[in-house]
Amino acid sequence: MVLFIFKLINPWGFAMLSKLKERISSMVNPIALLLIKIGLSPNHITLIGLLLSILSALFFYLNSLIFGGILILLAGFFDALDGIVARLSNRVTKWGGILDSSIDRYSEMIIISGIIIGNLCDILWGLLSIMGSFMVSYTRARGEAEGIKLSSIGLMERAERMLLLAIFSIIGHPWIGIILLAILSNITAIHRLLYIRSFLKKIERPSQ
Repeated sequence: MVLFIFKLINPWGFAMLSKLKERISSMVNPIALLLIKIGLSPNHITLIGLLLSILSALFFYLNSLIFGGILILLAGFFDALDGIVARLSNRVTKWGGILDSSIDRYSEMIIISGIIIGNLCDILWGLLSIMGSFMVSYTRARGEAEGIKLSSIGLMERAERMLLLAIFSIIGHPWIGIILLAILSNITAIHRLLYIRSFLKKIERPSQ
């Protein structure tokens, strides 16, 4: 029943931003090729994204919301670029994937922490948003470790989370973005857990 409700509020699988990200990826190939020419590796791009996230958190701490929001978008852009650079330069590695996903977690927690310590949101909502964001990523990792594809399951994937914070920060209300993030990310985590449970129940046989 709960899964049915999630399907009703999630008619498109919430994959629109993921599809948009794929289209943007093909458009930024020339930029990726330029970065490859000047000698930047995928890991360099990943670390630049982390630096931009740290700067974003600093601007939030200084209550400079517009710059904080813009830097979130720039960090997201570099997050998309590192994978493109890896593919175009034929440098896709397991270590690069692990580094990228780990830096993504750090970047996200740093940005939300900047909003919290900048007194731009209630600390409880801030902590709930950190919890939810982490659990969305964790449930995906655990599910995919069991062979369950979760990339389009649920609303608040990383791109959506960062876009939400960026938009509400730029318009001057990051606390609204944090509240929505706290609610929707935890709903997404629960949605994924229920999806995993449903999937596993279909393929597991009861013990004889």
